[in-house]
Amino acid sequence: MYSQRLKSTHVYPDVADSVLKSIYIPVISQRVRDQYVRPDSIHMYIPPELNYDSDEDSKLEAAREKLKSKYKDMRIEKVTRRFKNATGQVKYAVIWVNNPIEEMVPSKALQDHKDWDLVEHFEYQQAIRAAKKDHIY
Repeated sequence: MYSQRLKSTHVYPDVADSVLKSIYIPVISQRVRDQYVRPDSIHMYIPPELNYDSDEDSKLEAAREKLKSKYKDMRIEKVTRRFKNATGQVKYAVIWVNNPIEEMVPSKALQDHKDWDLVEHFEYQQAIRAAKKDHIY
């Protein structure tokens, strides 16, 4: 009984031919068909209110560039301390050449700075001190 229900139905060529001949398919010019060409890649639509990445990234990038431009022309004389807060942000206590007062500067502001090698040297010295303290070096 079950096998009888799943019996395939045959479509004979003449029936299929007559169905195709009875359907009217309009002839569309090439110019009109080119307007409805499927794109090579399909992009998912993200509504503007859900597109957080571009807004937040552009704001963060603008803030980072503003911070870098603040310290761009200043020269570092000495890096004195390194601070790391609970969120993992690293700041350095820096003494500038033209300003003897120690200032806290985020590491992101100093990464592309002319005197970044002084910060790297400070990190190297800290690693050597820590190794000597632990009798590793």
